[in-house]
Amino acid sequence: MSSRATRVAVALCLGASSVVAADSASAQSAGASFSTTGTAPSLRGRAPLPDPRRPPATNEDEEILRRNYWFYRAVTAARLNPLGLFADLRFSYRSRLYQNIDTIFRESFVAFSPSLVLSPAWARVGAFAEIQPLALLNLSAGAEFIGMLGTFDTVQSWDSPQARASDYFQDGGTPAKYSYRTTGFQFTLGALFQVRLANSFVLRSNARFFYSQLNTRVPDANERMNPAMDSDAARAMTINNRRGTNVWYDILNDTLLPSRGWNVHIDSDLLFSPEGAGLTLGVRHSFTQVFWGQTDFQPTDFCNNGMGGIGGRGMAPGMDNLGGCGAAGFFDPNGPMHRIGPLIAYNFKESYHARFNAPTVFVAVQWWLAHRYRTGDRTNAQEMMLGNATSPSDFTASAFPYIAIGFSFRGDLLFPRR
Repeated sequence: MSSRATRVAVALCLGASSVVAADSASAQSAGASFSTTGTAPSLRGRAPLPDPRRPPATNEDEEILRRNYWFYRAVTAARLNPLGLFADLRFSYRSRLYQNIDTIFRESFVAFSPSLVLSPAWARVGAFAEIQPLALLNLSAGAEFIGMLGTFDTVQSWDSPQARASDYFQDGGTPAKYSYRTTGFQFTLGALFQVRLANSFVLRSNARFFYSQLNTRVPDANERMNPAMDSDAARAMTINNRRGTNVWYDILNDTLLPSRGWNVHIDSDLLFSPEGAGLTLGVRHSFTQVFWGQTDFQPTDFCNNGMGGIGGRGMAPGMDNLGGCGAAGFFDPNGPMHRIGPLIAYNFKESYHARFNAPTVFVAVQWWLAHRYRTGDRTNAQEMMLGNATSPSDFTASAFPYIAIGFSFRGDLLFPRR
């Protein structure tokens, strides 16, 4: 199970949490946020065109007056570069804010949910709160306890953001590979904006801010020993090769994160989605940035030279004549990360308050514009400067895209009356 195939994190998620037009973190990382919780509103406030696939409401109570209801959403997606397989099922109890037929108000609600997310590599349990004052805007917040199981080469940690953390390295490309069990906490803030323009175009931006706190540690000697090594002395060398104190690799965000700190992920979409057609075509740009602090680095790390490049190795803040190594002076080799490319989705059926609603298939293909290991071998010289002994296997050709395919659906469950 130490081959590259074990990097396929099979996230079998079964949970109850707030569900917004964007999916949960795991589904989002697979590129799965295509269908929405309702009609994207036009700037005029009402849906400009009827959806011929959506039957008319049989009475006012069915369409407008159902103030409280249970809602669920299921997404299954597979991704490549990096590898991943996700199945996410989430539930939410919602209360409608307004009794108004205008599209911009009809999809307004508040929701609160406990959450449980399970996978062979990690588990998360917590709660989420959500408010959508207008169909244009959704705000959410959640807190989760994280348990890392030490399986599928997860979790691994280092002592600096500049450490080598490619897929090849983590999959056993060196004798220093190890993973271990640990626990942590994550707090999430989300904001989604979406609007329909000119009847057929949808503009959407989904931003999520994460504060993660993981108990990274130095595994004991038994955890770190590699059976491929042929002597106790050689195995013991791994104890000094890597320390795990400040930084860990997060498979969902595909980057190194601080043991205590913030990161942000933003998906921005421009979609062509004629009402009633069921077909959505568009372009997605994805952005990820980690916010590092001075304590996340080691004294021997490289600094920013004041012109955006690598300067000298770290010195006391304000003492480096190449620009200093204050909190903003350290060189960040991992970000920001960018990828962009087309996406396509097809919604087979839309119904009012159906238990099985909006079955949708989707495909996204994005090319990496900026990534430490996924834009070719251009950073090899940089890795050597950082002191990392790299291999050509650490790097993926820039022509090889990020690919995500999947299936999603949603619906109402119990049909409670007001």
